[in-house]
Amino acid sequence: MAPLVHPPPLARTRLVAPAAQALTLAEAKLHLKVTTNALDDLVLAYLAAATEAAEREVELALLTQQWEVALDGWWAGDLALPYPPLVTVDEIRYRDENDVEQVLPADVYEVAPEYRPGRVRLAPGKSWPSLYPRSEAVRVRFTCGHGGTPDAVPEGIRQAVRLLLAHNERNAEAVVRGEAPVEVPLGARWLLAKYRIPEAA
Repeated sequence: MAPLVHPPPLARTRLVAPAAQALTLAEAKLHLKVTTNALDDLVLAYLAAATEAAEREVELALLTQQWEVALDGWWAGDLALPYPPLVTVDEIRYRDENDVEQVLPADVYEVAPEYRPGRVRLAPGKSWPSLYPRSEAVRVRFTCGHGGTPDAVPEGIRQAVRLLLAHNERNAEAVVRGEAPVEVPLGARWLLAKYRIPEAA
């Protein structure tokens, strides 16, 4: 199996954010037992924070979104793209010998979305074009995520988001007064643990 290359974390940029969260507004309000529409904006803010926290914990794309990773040059082996599941590699751009941005023809590379994380590699019989010597000379743009609607997200992750949502709503201040908080056994982290991708994947 070809070696994996992981782009540096700072070279990642989200270009298109998800159009939804891990729960619908109605599901979030039901979990929080909110019956008024006056708090919808606040519930959505708590829900967005909970969804983001879950994504950060498992390093997955819960809902469809588009990212770009930038690298200083071409790679040997398979490039592991972050935030699985990978849906498509939309475009690879590079700076040619004259420092002019070009789009790499799609037949030059292969995409393996079935892996977690998804991978992109040089196609057999092809070669990478020459690059201008500069940082971030190569940019890989890709779409990832489980789907475009909340019901596409695995239910275990959705349940973890419910727990995080309730935590955000019940701890809306920076300082907790009274009894020291205790993490719930078999709580959000336990639910999310099985979805994490191992480092060597």
